[in-house]
Amino acid sequence: MPEVGERVGKRQRVLRWVRLIGGWTLLVLGVLGLFLPVLQGVLMIAAGVALLYRESPFLARHIDRGKPRYRLYRWKYSAWKANRKKKKKS
Repeated sequence: MPEVGERVGKRQRVLRWVRLIGGWTLLVLGVLGLFLPVLQGVLMIAAGVALLYRESPFLARHIDRGKPRYRLYRWKYSAWKANRKKKKKS
C-alpha cells in the first residue's frame, strides 16, 4: 500500500498534467476561435491562461507585472461601489 505522501505526490503530478494539457488545449482552440465564428476565441484563451498561470513561470511573471497597473482601477471601483451603497441606503 502506498504511503500518504506518495499518494499526494501522484495526485499533484496528475493535476499538473491535467492543467497543462487542458490549458494548452484551450489556448489552441482559442486561437482557432479567433478565426472561426463557432468558437469563442477570447474566452478560451482566457481560460487557458488561467489554467497555465500556476504552471508557467513565464505567464506568472507577465501577469504579475501587470497587476500594479490595475490597482488604481480596483480602488476606483471599490470607491464607486461604496458610494453606490450609500446612495441606496438613503
